[in-house]
Amino acid sequence: TEWSDWRDSEIFWLQSVYVREHHRGRGAQKSMLCFVRQIASERAVDEIRLYVDLHNQEARAAYLRLGFQNSHYQILSMENPIQS
Repeated sequence: TEWSDWRDSEIFWLQSVYVREHHRGRGAQKSMLCFVRQIASERAVDEIRLYVDLHNQEARAAYLRLGFQNSHYQILSMENPIQS
């Protein structure tokens, strides 16, 4: 979870989601999302977010079908920052 000062509520993050190839197309993501949405509803969570590789079109399409939308945020990262 992450606390959002902007929203004055919690945000759920889904991380490291992977469905084995032989289980894909059988509703695994949908079942997981239904479970997470139920918990989010009970806790009055305002938003559910996740990262998806821009090149993983199959995963992106699956998440869009499940109701996720493109965000207006862009992720920036820095590898191996200089230690002070």
